[in-house]
Amino acid sequence: MSELDRKRSELLATFGARPLSELEQSARHWEAVAEGDERMAAWEQERGISDGAVGRIKAETARRCAQALRMQEATGVWHCTCCLKPMTAHDAARRKP
Repeated sequence: MSELDRKRSELLATFGARPLSELEQSARHWEAVAEGDERMAAWEQERGISDGAVGRIKAETARRCAQALRMQEATGVWHCTCCLKPMTAHDAARRKP
């Protein structure tokens, strides 16, 4: 553990907060990406560049990614971003001869 990580852990322990997991940090990143995609879609729509559909679809995909990451953190199993099923449901189909 680096000195910086150790100090951060001490500060968090002092104030009763716990550090965010890597999965939660990633989920928050994808939520921020979704917000940016929505803003870009609205900007393009306001200016008549597009109807904004692509940006809204990208935003929805980013939100589902965040949701899948949070489900993984809760269950310990990877989840598909598209259907949110555990990835084990997809593994069986790939392993068929």
